[in-house]
Amino acid sequence: MRKLLLSIMLLSALIGESWAQDRTVSGKVISEEDGSTLPGVTVVLKGTVTGTTTDLDGNYKLSIPSEGGTLVYSFVGMAAQEVEIGQRSVIDITMLPDAQQLTEVVVTAVGIERSAKTLSYSVTAVNNEELTKTKSTTLLNSLQGKVPGAQIQTASGAPGSSQKILLRGISTLGNGDGQPLIIIDGIPMNNGQMGTFDGQTSLGDAGAFSEVTDAGNGISTLEPENIESVSVLKGISAAALYGSAAGNGAIIITTKSGKGAASQGRSQVTFSSSYMMESPLRIPKVQTVFGLGQLGENVFYNNDQETWGEPYDGVSRPYSQVVGDQQLWKPYVATPQSMRNAFDLGSAFKNTITFSGGNDMTNFFASYSFLDQKGIVPYTGLKRHNLKLTGGSKMKNNISIKGSVEYTKTYQDGSPQGFGGNSDAGFYANLLRTSSDLNTEEAKDFNNPFYDIAGYFTPFNSNPFRAAATREDLTDWNRVNGFVELGYQPFDVLNFTIRAGADLSDRELEQWRPIEFAGAPNNINRPGTIRVANSKTSQFNLDAITTFNKNLTEDLSLTVLAGLNVRDNRAETTTAQQPALGIAGFRSLNNASAPPIVAQGFAQRRLVGAYGQASLGFKNTYHLEFTARNDWSSTLPVDANSFFYWSTAANVIVSELIDLGPINSLKLRGAYSQVGNDAQPYNTSSTFIVGLDPNINSQRSAAYPYTGFVGARASNTVGNPTLKPETTKGFEIGAEMGILNERISFDVAYYDQLSEDQIQPVAVPNTTGFTTRILNAGSIRNKGVEMVLTAVPVEGEFTWTVSMNYTKNKNIVEEIAPGLDKVNLGGITSGGAAMNIVAIPGEPFGLFEYTTYQRDPNGNLIVDANGRPQFDNDGNVSDGRSIQPDFTAGISNTFGYKGLRLSMNFQGQSGGSFYSATFAQFETPGKSHSTTYNMRHPWIVPGSVLDNGDGTYSPNTTNFVTDANQYWNNRTIEDYLLDASYIKLRELSLSYDLPTRWFENTPIRSLNVAAIGSNLFLWTPSENVYADPEQALGFGIGNASSVPGFEYAPIPSTRSYGFSLRATL
Repeated sequence: MRKLLLSIMLLSALIGESWAQDRTVSGKVISEEDGSTLPGVTVVLKGTVTGTTTDLDGNYKLSIPSEGGTLVYSFVGMAAQEVEIGQRSVIDITMLPDAQQLTEVVVTAVGIERSAKTLSYSVTAVNNEELTKTKSTTLLNSLQGKVPGAQIQTASGAPGSSQKILLRGISTLGNGDGQPLIIIDGIPMNNGQMGTFDGQTSLGDAGAFSEVTDAGNGISTLEPENIESVSVLKGISAAALYGSAAGNGAIIITTKSGKGAASQGRSQVTFSSSYMMESPLRIPKVQTVFGLGQLGENVFYNNDQETWGEPYDGVSRPYSQVVGDQQLWKPYVATPQSMRNAFDLGSAFKNTITFSGGNDMTNFFASYSFLDQKGIVPYTGLKRHNLKLTGGSKMKNNISIKGSVEYTKTYQDGSPQGFGGNSDAGFYANLLRTSSDLNTEEAKDFNNPFYDIAGYFTPFNSNPFRAAATREDLTDWNRVNGFVELGYQPFDVLNFTIRAGADLSDRELEQWRPIEFAGAPNNINRPGTIRVANSKTSQFNLDAITTFNKNLTEDLSLTVLAGLNVRDNRAETTTAQQPALGIAGFRSLNNASAPPIVAQGFAQRRLVGAYGQASLGFKNTYHLEFTARNDWSSTLPVDANSFFYWSTAANVIVSELIDLGPINSLKLRGAYSQVGNDAQPYNTSSTFIVGLDPNINSQRSAAYPYTGFVGARASNTVGNPTLKPETTKGFEIGAEMGILNERISFDVAYYDQLSEDQIQPVAVPNTTGFTTRILNAGSIRNKGVEMVLTAVPVEGEFTWTVSMNYTKNKNIVEEIAPGLDKVNLGGITSGGAAMNIVAIPGEPFGLFEYTTYQRDPNGNLIVDANGRPQFDNDGNVSDGRSIQPDFTAGISNTFGYKGLRLSMNFQGQSGGSFYSATFAQFETPGKSHSTTYNMRHPWIVPGSVLDNGDGTYSPNTTNFVTDANQYWNNRTIEDYLLDASYIKLRELSLSYDLPTRWFENTPIRSLNVAAIGSNLFLWTPSENVYADPEQALGFGIGNASSVPGFEYAPIPSTRSYGFSLRATL
C-alpha cells in the first residue's frame, strides 16, 4: 500500500510541474462539423506530462516554458492536431472528425479487428462505459438487456453465484451446457462450474456438492473495470474460425491495454469506487389469515413448524417449547414482514485503481481491484482480489510483443441451497418451511434456550439463523489467465503472429455440517458431516496466424488469413468426505472411526485445428468472405477424429451505389455456415468407475477397496466407438440502415440454424446391465428474428437517446433417436407425481410433461368418494407448455444535459413456463395465499365429477372432508408450473461529470459521481408471487436445476442500489 501511495504522489508531482512555469497559453477548441465547443479535449505539451483538458465551454489554460514548444490536441472521434506555440499566448483551434475513428471497429474471431462496415453477420459490441455504468460485480450482469438474442441468468442472489448465457436458443440435447465460447484477449476461458471444464464434463464426486453448493463459474469472476469492450458473436458464421468450441457462438472480451493513454503520450491514473446495497428482489407473499398449528387448531400443535392452525385472533398464546419450566407467549397475530426481515441488508464495496500510459512505441496497463461483498443471507459473503498487468512494445526489425497476466483470488462463504434434510438444508429452505408467525428478530439469537437446537419451537425444522451460521460452504479459488503474443511484419502487407495463453484454476471447497445433539424436548441427533473437494482445471491454447492484406487495385482489396490452433483442456477433481463425525467442532476428515471416503476424477480433451479465411472488398461497397476449418479431436474415434466445416458471407452497401435521400446508409448482408462440435471425453468407449460409486456415496459398502480387495465397476453408460461430431448448419440475412445522419439506425437479422447428429445419452433396457447408450441421434432447429432500433430524438446541449431491441426465437425438436417417441431430459418426482423436460419431434425443446389429474372427456376433475381429486397414473401428459418464451425485448433511454446524464434500461420476456419449488415448498406448510381458499372450511372441488364406473359421470356433491392441509399437501406437481413472463427495471443511473475548471490547479483531470441501481423492479403475472423466473435456466444446483425450466428454491435474486465515484489523474 505504501508503494502504491508513493507512486500516486510521484505521478501527481510530475503533473504538477506545470504549475511553476514561466508563461501561460490559453484558447478555445471547437468542432469543424457544427461549430460547437468541445469539452474534455486533452491538451498536452509534447514530450512532457504537462497538460490539461478543456472545460464545458471548450476553454483551456496551460502553463508552459518560456521557450514555448508544441501543443498536442486529442479527442475521441477527432483527428489529433499538433500546433507550434511560438510566441503566442492565445491559440484557438478547430478539430476535424477522424474518419478512421468514426468507422466502428469490432473485435471478431481470433482477435481480428475489423470495420463493422465489412461484416456480413450479426455482432453486438458493448463498450466499457456501458459495462461499468451501474458497477455490477460481474460481466454478465452488465450485459443484461443490451444484447438481443441473449438469455442471461444468475443461479441465485448469493455472492459469487454461477451465471449462464445462451445465444439464439438451446441447440443441444445433452452434449454440454449450450453456452458460447468465452475468449479473453484471444485465449479461451474455462467457464465450467466446480469439477468441469467448459461446462462439459462432471468429474469425481462433484454431484455430492452440486445439490447444495454453488461455488460459481468462470465468467462470474471477471472484473468489468478491466474490460475495454465485449463483442458478442451470435451466429455460427461469426464464430466459425474458433471451431467446435464456438458452435453455440462466442463472446470476445478485449481487456484494457493502456493504448488510449499511450496514444496521447501521457500516463494516467484512474480510481473508481462504488458502494452498493442489496435486498431480496422477490420473496413469496405470505398469507395473513392463519397461523401456527395443524388440523385447523393451535393449542396442541404449537411445536409444529407449519401454518395450518386457527385463524389469527390477537389473543396471547404460547408459541415455544417449555424450557426450564418457562414458555414464550405472544399475541396470535400475523407477522407478514417476518420473512423479509429475516434477510440482512447486503452490500458490495468495490475499489479499483488503474495505471496506464506509454508512447508511440510502448503501452502498459496495471490494475488492482478489491471487492468485499456481504450477502443477504446472514453469515455469507465474498472477498475477491484482482490484479492485472498488461504491456506491449514495438521493437526493431518490425517485431512487436505484447502480453497480459491476470490473477484473481476469491474467498466465498456460502450457504446451502435447494432442499435437503434437516441436517443439510440451509437458511432459505428452513425459512420457507417455518411458520409465518415466527419472530425472526428473536430467532436470530440462536444461542437463546428457546431458539437453540434443544428448545427451538419445532423439532421438524432448524432455526434458519443457526443453519446459516453453522452449515457452511467455503470456497477458496485461485485463478490465473494470460497470454503472450509475438508479431513480425516483414512487409506492410504481411504479418505473422504467434499467440500462446493459458487459463489455470485451483479451487478448494469445504462443506461443513456440524454435529447437532440435544435432549428433550426436541431430541435432536444429527451426526454431522465434512466434505472437502479440490478441483484443478487448465486450458492451454496456441495460435499461429499469418495474415496477408493488400489493395490489389485502387478498387479491389484482399485479406487472406491462415492459422493453426492447438487447444488442451484438463480437469482433475479429488473429493473426500466423512458422513458421520465423532467429535463436535473438530473439522477434520480424520474425525471418525472409519477412514474418509475418497474419490478422484480426471478428464482431458485435446483439439488441433487448421483454419483459413479470405476476404475480398470492391470499392469499399461489396464484401465477400469465405472461411474454412478442419479439426482433429481427441474425443472422437481415433480413425474418424477429423471433421471439416466452412462458411461464406457477403454484403453490399447500397447507399454507396444510389442516393437514398434521408437514408444515408444501408447495408444488406447474408451468410451461410456449417460448424462441427465434438463429443465429451470418453464417450467413444465404456468406462469403469474405480473406488467410490458417486451415485451412492453415503454407503461405505459401495466403495472399494471392499474387504481388502481393490475393484471397479462398469459405468451405467455404453460408449459409442462409431461416434461422429454434431453439425450445425444455418444461414443469416440482415440489413443495417441509418436515417437522418444516423439520428435513427435500424438493424434486423433473420436466422435459421439446424443442429444435427446430436450426441446424447439414450435410455436402454435395464436388462442390458446399463441405463444409457451414447448415440448420434436427433436434431434441433432454431430460427428467429432480432431487431435493434436506436434513435436520437433530441440533439444538442440537451440530448435524448433511445434504443429498443426485440428477439423472437422459435425452437423445434425435429428428430430424436430411432424407435423412440420422446427423450426424457430430466426432472423431479414428488409425492408420487413427476415432472420432466422432454424432447418430442415437432415440439419445442423444453416441453414439460407431468403427472396430472384424472378428468372426464369434458375436462372435469374426477374425485373419489371423499371428494378428493385423483391422480392419473396412466402416464405423464403435456398441455404444450415449455420453457421457450414467445419473445424477449428491452428498451433503454439516456438523457444528457451538459455533464448530467440519466439512464434507464427495462428488459423482459413474454411467455414460457417454469416449475417453482419455492411455490411448492411455500404452499405445503400453509403459508401461501392459495391455502386460504374458502377459509379452509370443507368445500366441493369446483367442476368435479364422480366416475360411475360405466363410462358415465355425475356431478360431485361431496365436500372435501379431510382437513385443508391434506388437500394442499397432495396437489399434483402440475399446479406448480408458472408463467415465466416478466419485466425488470435492469438499470437506473444518474451521473454527473464535475466541471473540469473546478480542478484547474490540481492533478485531477476528471471526476464523475453517480447514484446507481440495478434490478430495482420486477413485474410478473398475478399467478407468480413466489420466484424470479430468471432463476430457472439450469445451473447444477438442487435436485433438478441442472435441467432448464426448474427453479429449485435458490437464494432470492437481489436488487442493488448505491453510489459510485470515478476520478482520473
